[in-house]
Amino acid sequence: MYKRQNAKITTIVDRFSDDDVAFLVNATYFKGRWRSQFDPRDTRTLPFSVSAAVTAQVPTMSNDAGLVRLGWLPDGTQIGELPYGGDAFVMDVIMPPQGRLESMIDSLTPARWRAMLARLPDSSGKLRIQLPKFRLEVSRTLNDDLARLGMPRPFARGGAQLAPMFSVPTGPLHISSVVQKIFVDVNEEGTEAAAVTSIGIRAVSLPPSFIVDRPFLFIIRDRLTGTLLFMGKVVRPVTA
Repeated sequence: MYKRQNAKITTIVDRFSDDDVAFLVNATYFKGRWRSQFDPRDTRTLPFSVSAAVTAQVPTMSNDAGLVRLGWLPDGTQIGELPYGGDAFVMDVIMPPQGRLESMIDSLTPARWRAMLARLPDSSGKLRIQLPKFRLEVSRTLNDDLARLGMPRPFARGGAQLAPMFSVPTGPLHISSVVQKIFVDVNEEGTEAAAVTSIGIRAVSLPPSFIVDRPFLFIIRDRLTGTLLFMGKVVRPVTA
């Protein structure tokens, strides 16, 4: 059905049913170059603390004069904002103390997110940055997630009121599946990311450096509007 997202996501709907009436497909693509790019010659294999008991060796980028806005939360969580070229887009890296990533994510509300951003200084500083290279490729069906968020009715047979979307009578409709595929690649040059969502409708105090060496949450956002484009967690960085 959906073919290419700059060659990063090649398909989104793999098969059809005779009962399928329509598919709604939404695609997002982002490619940003770091304002302060990392030199590939400075990338080294360094330890990354997956947990208190497990350490992995991962390719880690380094920049001794990288631009970053860096803040601390009272619980010891670090948040670093790395700008892309024109400064309209940034990547926020949120790194809580070891073992607290899941609880931090569970408690991340809009109000807490605003409080985190308020901890960032007004301007970027040139600090030593170490950031693992990583690549994420995820495919997930979102039916249960959306139902838990408060919209179970569209997935119930005959429960969705979707008929006005179609010019001819179709009978009772429901959403059969919401599938999202995501690709994110973070390297020395910058970040390349793509996401495609398909909805199938079916009848019925700053330290001198920012060292990212334990599990973290990353968010790519529009700095001017606050729009979140991509969000993910990295527990063990992989590059392929």
